[in-house]
Amino acid sequence: TPTKASPRDPFNVTVMPLDDVLWPESDNSSFPPPAIAVMKMDAQGYEAHILAGAKRLLRARAIKAIFTEVATSWLHAAGSSPSALLNTLWEAGFATYEDAEAEHLITPQKARAWDAISSLTVDVVCYLK
Repeated sequence: TPTKASPRDPFNVTVMPLDDVLWPESDNSSFPPPAIAVMKMDAQGYEAHILAGAKRLLRARAIKAIFTEVATSWLHAAGSSPSALLNTLWEAGFATYEDAEAEHLITPQKARAWDAISSLTVDVVCYLK
C-alpha cells in the first residue's frame, strides 16, 4: 500500500546525470552507447534537467523515442518552459508531436505560445528523425 512521507522525516536523495547512470564516461571508449528504444519521462517539470544530464546519450542518438508531458505549471516552477524543453529535443534531432499518432506536429511557434499558458498539460511523443 502507498504511504506518505512525513515532512518531519527528511531523507537524502542521490541525483546523478542520466549519462552517468546509463553510459558512464569510463565506458565511452570501450562500449557503444546503450540502445534505448523508448524513454518515458514524468518528472513534474524537471524533464529539461533530465535531458541536460543526458547530453552524451542524445549526441550519440542512443534514445530513439521519448514519451513525456509538457505541464506548464510544473515546468515554470522548475525554472524551465515548454519551449526550453522542446528546443532541447529538437536540437537532439527529435520530431515532436502532441499525440501518439504523430498527427499534430509541435512547432517552435506553438511551443512559444505554450510558454505563456499557466495551466496547460499536453502529452508529447518524440521520435528521433
